Amino acid sequence: MTESECLSIGGDWYEGETCPEFVCPGTTPHGACCEPPDVCFATMTELECLAIGGDWYEGETCPEFVCLPATLECPPDTIFGQLPYSSDVDWFAYTSDLKLGYKVFDNYSVQQDICDVHWWGFDAIFDGASWIECDDTAATFEIIFYPDDGAGAPDLANPACTYTYTLAGVPTGDIYVGGNAAFELKYYEVVLEPCCLLRDGWISIRDVDGDDCSFLWMASGDGDLFAYQESPDGLHHALPNDLAFCLTRGEGPIADFELTIDASGAVTPGDNNTGWADPETGDQWFYYPWFQWWNEWWWNEYTPYGDKYVTITFTVDVAAGGFAEIALNWARPPWTELGLQRPPLPWDLPDPAQEELYIGREFLGAFDGSVSYQWEYWLPFCPEWVSIDVRGFGFYIIGDIEHICYPLLVGACCVDYQCVATTTASV
Repeated sequence: MTESECLSIGGDWYEGETCPEFVCPGTTPHGACCEPPDVCFATMTELECLAIGGDWYEGETCPEFVCLPATLECPPDTIFGQLPYSSDVDWFAYTSDLKLGYKVFDNYSVQQDICDVHWWGFDAIFDGASWIECDDTAATFEIIFYPDDGAGAPDLANPACTYTYTLAGVPTGDIYVGGNAAFELKYYEVVLEPCCLLRDGWISIRDVDGDDCSFLWMASGDGDLFAYQESPDGLHHALPNDLAFCLTRGEGPIADFELTIDASGAVTPGDNNTGWADPETGDQWFYYPWFQWWNEWWWNEYTPYGDKYVTITFTVDVAAGGFAEIALNWARPPWTELGLQRPPLPWDLPDPAQEELYIGREFLGAFDGSVSYQWEYWLPFCPEWVSIDVRGFGFYIIGDIEHICYPLLVGACCVDYQCVATTTASV
C-alpha cells in the first residue's frame, strides 16, 4: 500500500523500515536534540526537535549524549555516507597522494545523481620514519569516479567523472594520537560541476599538488570493510576498512536558458544556454509549429517511480506591443520507451495528437512589461527530458530550471503497534 493508504487505516508510517522485522513503537519515540554547534539541548520528540532547528538522535538522552559538530556528520541530503572512526577507538588512515605514489579507492551505490562530496583526513609529512602533522591551506585534490570492472574492483581504464579542486580542510577539533604524534582531523567538501551520474562504482580522492604536505584519507567502519589502495609499484592492495566520505545530491542540476524574439518574430539565442544541442546543427532551441512553442531541452535519468521537483526562475522583458507566454514541458514515458536517446523534436511530431502523446506541458502564464518570476512544480514521475517553452514576440528572457528526482521512499506501516505492511510513500 501507499503511505496515504497506511494513514487512512489509522497507521503510522516509518520510512526505511520493513515488515515484519520492524518493531512498532508503542509511544512516540524520544531522543536527544542537538543544537548547533554541539549542544545537547533536551530530550524530546523528533518533531519538537526539528521545530527548533535541531538535529534529533532517537533513543539518546540529554545531557548524557555527546552532540557532534556538523563537520563530523554527513549532511542532511546525504545519499551515501560513511563516517570517520572516532579518536577514542582503534583508527586507520591511508595515504592517497600523487607524489608518494599512493591512491585510495572505495565503492559506493546511490539512487540519485552525485552533486557534492564530503570527506575527512589528515595533513601530514613523512620524514622517512614516521608521520608528522602539517597544515596544507591550499591542497589540490583529484576526485575520480570509476565504474566497477565486473570483478569487484574499479575499472581504471574508463573513468566516468573527473574533477580537480583546490581547497583548505576545515579543522574539526578532534585530535587523533598515533605513535608519538597527534593529528587534527580535517573536513573537506566540494560541489561537483557538473554532477556525476554514475550510480554504482568507485570513488578515489587524492592530493595531487606535489608539495611536502601529504593527504591521509581517514578510514570508516560503516560500510562493507573493503577498499583498495594503489601503491608505487602499481599493485592494488585490498584494505580491511572503508573510507570516510559522504555523497549528497546537492541542489540538483541547473539548466540555463536565454532567448530573444524580436517584434518581427526573429529568434536569437543568448550565450547562456546549456540545453541539448543537435549534433548536426548545434541548435538548442527548436520550433514546434502545432502549438507555436520554442523549446530548449535538458536530460535527466528517467524513472517511472518517484517525483520530479522543478523550480523555474526567470526574468522576462516584454517591449510595448509585445507579449510572452511561458510553459514547462517534459517528455512523456511513451517517448522515452522509444529509446532514441534524444528529446522529441518537431519532425518527430506529424500532428497535434502525436505531440500531445509524447510531450506533457504545464502553462505558467502570459507576461508583459518587465517581470522576475519563480515557479515550483511537482511531476509524479522523473521524465528523461524537461524543457522551457516560450512563444510570442518582442521579448527577452533569461533564467534557469532546477530539476531534482526523488525516488519513492519505503517504510513500515504500523497499526495498533503491529507491523502490517511495507509501503511506499505517497507525496
